[in-house]
Amino acid sequence: MADTPASEIPASDVIAPIGRRLLYSLLSTSSLIALLSSAVMLWTDYRQGVADYDKALQQIRSSYQDSITYSLWNFDKRQLETLLQGVSIFPGVVYVQLDHDGTVLHSIGDLYRKSDQRLVIPLQYQNVTGTTELGTLRVSQSYEVLYDTLTGRAADILISQFLLIFSVAVMLLLIVHRLIARRLQRMADWASTFSLENPDLELQVDRPGDPRDELSYVAAAINDMRTTLQEDLRLREQEYDQRKQLQHQLAMAVDNAALGFCRYDLSQDAFYCNNHFATQIGSNEPDIENLRQPMEFFLSCITGPEAERQVERIRQLLQGHQVRLHDSFRMLDKQQKERFFDISLQVIRYQDNRPEQVLICIIDRSKELKAREQLQQMRQQLEQEVVRQTHELHESNQELQRQLNDQQREVQRLRSGRQPHYMQTICALIANDIQQWQSIHQLPAVQQWQEFFALDLYQNRTSLDLCAWLRQQFEQWQNDYGLQADLHIPFSLLVQENPAIPQFILRTLLLSAAQNKEQNSGNLVPLSLHVWVREDHLEARLTLPDTHWTVAPDAHAFRLCQALCGLRYDAELSHRQQEQQQIIHLILPLASA
Repeated sequence: MADTPASEIPASDVIAPIGRRLLYSLLSTSSLIALLSSAVMLWTDYRQGVADYDKALQQIRSSYQDSITYSLWNFDKRQLETLLQGVSIFPGVVYVQLDHDGTVLHSIGDLYRKSDQRLVIPLQYQNVTGTTELGTLRVSQSYEVLYDTLTGRAADILISQFLLIFSVAVMLLLIVHRLIARRLQRMADWASTFSLENPDLELQVDRPGDPRDELSYVAAAINDMRTTLQEDLRLREQEYDQRKQLQHQLAMAVDNAALGFCRYDLSQDAFYCNNHFATQIGSNEPDIENLRQPMEFFLSCITGPEAERQVERIRQLLQGHQVRLHDSFRMLDKQQKERFFDISLQVIRYQDNRPEQVLICIIDRSKELKAREQLQQMRQQLEQEVVRQTHELHESNQELQRQLNDQQREVQRLRSGRQPHYMQTICALIANDIQQWQSIHQLPAVQQWQEFFALDLYQNRTSLDLCAWLRQQFEQWQNDYGLQADLHIPFSLLVQENPAIPQFILRTLLLSAAQNKEQNSGNLVPLSLHVWVREDHLEARLTLPDTHWTVAPDAHAFRLCQALCGLRYDAELSHRQQEQQQIIHLILPLASA
């Protein structure tokens, strides 16, 4: 049915199709339901009738078999006929026959009527002499009466159901016409007369005093929409006026800011640009708009180390893989001068999911970037000069600090009143060893003094990481002497010292203990060394088990190390006995190292 404006169709024609469709739908649905329910009812009646027929046959078997057998045995013909007549009046029985060896003795009913079920009952008489076969009772049962009953019931059910369905459909049609169709017609009439030029026309679908229903709420929602539409129209007029003013202001701002705009039409392969865009790429508007393949010309102007990647990104945007692209570009103008631009590309229209128009915005940043590059170069030069002067100043400061520390240590050693005592001790030891060399020529002592005389106590100082040096030495002594170290020292501590001096002191003590160890036997107990770095001094404690390691406090090795510690570092090296252990204790001021 073709769509026709509601105003051109009479009210009766507008309502009739809806009513007919509703009537047909209701009749078809209700008829289907009635047929299904009637079929269920008839099937139930049929099953009940068949059950009653089966029950009748069972009753014949249980009630008449013995009576007929007895009458037949006594040759009581009258009683036998009465019994057979009683069997024939059961529901559905159309023929009853009593025969013996193929001979019909008695029969009642029509032999040729169609039978739907048969019952055969053998007749046997039992007495004291045995069992005697008297004959067979045959009962034929037909469902014709049941079928006629069901047919009549089906006709009554269908007629009553049709009258009920038709009455309900007519009443429902009248109600729908009264409550729905007529009010919908009013909505259609209102919609045909409503327009944006006449938005004040209000929709009225209810009469005064009618209760409100869903259509009433629909009409109220339409009126609310009409009110909202009026407000939107008013706001749109204001926005249109503001947009015109804004476009004028934006055009002035674009001209003042020298912004370049260009619209690229992919279907026509043409540029439509303003004067700023043409000027920035070194051309004019007519030449740009008359270019063949203008996008290829635009891409060929891109240069710089990122040119290949940037051109590929633009091609991806033109193929529809991106929507927007913004980046800084280097481009060559007609004079082959390199210029810098901030360029944005935005797809503004699609056709068949492919970009149709692309907006290009361009801003010239050449002067700004050149000034920025010059500023960056000047800043780098200034930073390099500051770093160089800072490095020189730091080196000078370190050198002055080293010289000051050396002078302070020299002054402290010169002021120390124990220097002559240490020198006297060293001289006495030398004299004692010389006498022994003259008599017994002990070679280890000779080697020890040679190492001592080779030491330079005041020169050959270098920057030494004392903590790293201690860790390295302890790893070696652990392998050589089985030394167990417990270090409580920082990660790094820089001092100015000749590493040969502390190495000589510690090695001399360990060698002295090792010589005494060779004289003992059995399982040896390892040495243990504990080192702490305090606020202003270094403290070390060497523990030697008395049963395996021995360092005598009056031995020349211990006295030499004690004198050297006092002479070089103004340190205290002491020896004490504690239970079955010997403890060598060293306190070394860090200011002297």
